[in-house]
Amino acid sequence: MQTDRLAEARLAAAAARALDESSGVPPERHPLVRVLLAAGLARMLGSESVGSRAASDVLIELIERASEQQTSPSGAVETRPSGLIVPR
Repeated sequence: MQTDRLAEARLAAAAARALDESSGVPPERHPLVRVLLAAGLARMLGSESVGSRAASDVLIELIERASEQQTSPSGAVETRPSGLIVPR
């Protein structure tokens, strides 16, 4: 708002409100967080690939799978000291 970008300020405030714990939206499901994560991974990994897929796409898919398993009742996950998430 201080830089006279009212529309952008409203979007930022709405995104911040959605990240509030009382909103019920976990951060890994928030659209803005996902876009920022994807952009950061794409920039960090550049042209790296896993098989024929972009490494950033593979990492995002793994994050999505892990968050789906954590939210499902039968989706118990085990994490290893290395940080690797192993489905049970």
